[in-house]
Amino acid sequence: MVVAQVISIIISAVFNSLTENYPLVYIPTVILGVIMGIGMIKIYLKVFDGESASIKDLFLHYKLFFKFILAQLVAGSVNILSFLPLALSVGLLVAINNSVVWIIGSVVILACLLFIVHISLRLMFVQYLVVDKELGPVAAVKGSFAVTKGHVMSLLGFGAMSFLVAILGVLALFVGIFVAIPVISLATVYLYREFSK
Repeated sequence: MVVAQVISIIISAVFNSLTENYPLVYIPTVILGVIMGIGMIKIYLKVFDGESASIKDLFLHYKLFFKFILAQLVAGSVNILSFLPLALSVGLLVAINNSVVWIIGSVVILACLLFIVHISLRLMFVQYLVVDKELGPVAAVKGSFAVTKGHVMSLLGFGAMSFLVAILGVLALFVGIFVAIPVISLATVYLYREFSK
């Protein structure tokens, strides 16, 4: 699993460096990156489920490419729509220059930020549902909302802990990140499996 992660990082780094000098390499690099991302999710799911996983799994699930991309676009659109109340609130706040409105507006903006975080957490498992269950884009978004129902606070705590683990990994001379990424990924799979029951 760690070997697959390292290989994925190395391949991505090589192709990313090529895109700087050869722009035509950019599109294949993005495609390869998405395929390897699908493969990494599949590897983590297999490892968690006690199945054997290999480096080949990084590339075997390319058939999910379009579902994966479309699901990301649908989830991203939902996330962008969750920003609309915030944008409207800030616009009104700027347009109306009144201290009472500023106090009320600040509370509304805070509520909007919490709403954005809530939506983002509810969409956390879209990729996993596409890879694990091979769901389509809309079904994966709906499925993620179903899987995360009642678990938003747990996911918020998990996100905070994951952030701290990642920071500690980076602080450990960047070598720790090679441990932090698999730990966080397997913990995410654990939550996905637990919440899917």
